[in-house]
Amino acid sequence: MIKKNLLRFFGVLPVALMIFSSCASANFVYRESTARKVVDLVSGKDSETLSLISRNPFLLDGEIILMSGDMELFWEKAFAAGFGFPGGTVESVIPVDGETFRIFGDTMDIQVFFRKYVPAPSSLAKVSTGDGYYWFVFSEREGKYPKILAFKGATG
Repeated sequence: MIKKNLLRFFGVLPVALMIFSSCASANFVYRESTARKVVDLVSGKDSETLSLISRNPFLLDGEIILMSGDMELFWEKAFAAGFGFPGGTVESVIPVDGETFRIFGDTMDIQVFFRKYVPAPSSLAKVSTGDGYYWFVFSEREGKYPKILAFKGATG
């Protein structure tokens, strides 16, 4: 009897795990609305919130930023210089895969960054602006926003 119940339990467990892992929290990073929230923060020049949701270490245009204070400084200085996303639109949000690192650079440092610091699930968001395309890598939520792991732009 006990053996039969254990077999039933372990037979149901993988199915339950798949159902719960596909819940909203796991899929949150793949939604266009998730990326739109970050685009709105950039458009609104909200350096404080962006600093809070930018993870440490952070990949910025192929450079690994190790200190969280540097991310605060980056967002503040970028906005002071006029950076923003007026009219920015989210072109796509897709899962990060084994080749995503190449968007940020084809170096061993960037490959290691993605292997070590980009968990599953994570997503790659492509944002279109008048200046070109910008790229974000997001992971799970930080409150109502995704964590930002990497940022690159503008590209062709």
